[in-house]
Amino acid sequence: LYGDLLLRVGARSGARRGGAVAAFAERPSFLERRIRRLLSTAPEVRMAQVAFLTFAAIVVVGVAVCTPGLTRELSERPQPVAHTVVPELLNPDEVEAAIMEAYMALLKDDAEIGGTTTVHLFVETTGEVANALVKESSGYEALDEVALQVGRVARYSPAMNGDEAVAVWVPLDMVFAVN
Repeated sequence: LYGDLLLRVGARSGARRGGAVAAFAERPSFLERRIRRLLSTAPEVRMAQVAFLTFAAIVVVGVAVCTPGLTRELSERPQPVAHTVVPELLNPDEVEAAIMEAYMALLKDDAEIGGTTTVHLFVETTGEVANALVKESSGYEALDEVALQVGRVARYSPAMNGDEAVAVWVPLDMVFAVN
């Protein structure tokens, strides 16, 4: 390595190659001895770095798994989660009744209001809705607010990934129309 460096430096500075080769006849310089010492310990240093990084990764994963607050991020915004069984709405009649009750209260103020609001519901492993966000607005803020409130009334069967219940986001369309 030292000889290669000498040849490169000699070639860049315009010196003749023979001059750089003559440097091999000199006694090893302090720099050369230092480079050799560093190179001889490099595998040990690399092993220590690998061991430290592995330990750090294990700690980070352990903290992420053991700290429930970190999994809260999943419930803050919709994102895909692997699952083999889709959750099913268990109380559609109750949800429809809640929509109609809230919608009729709004119709007292404005008979022209109507539309469809699509909400994303975060369904926990128990089937309960933990969060609701408007995915597509109906164009009326009041209907969107009602949709968020009614979304929390919904109860689902848990989503499954193999044998394990998983928390997922599901969309739900809420239609506000006079029949």
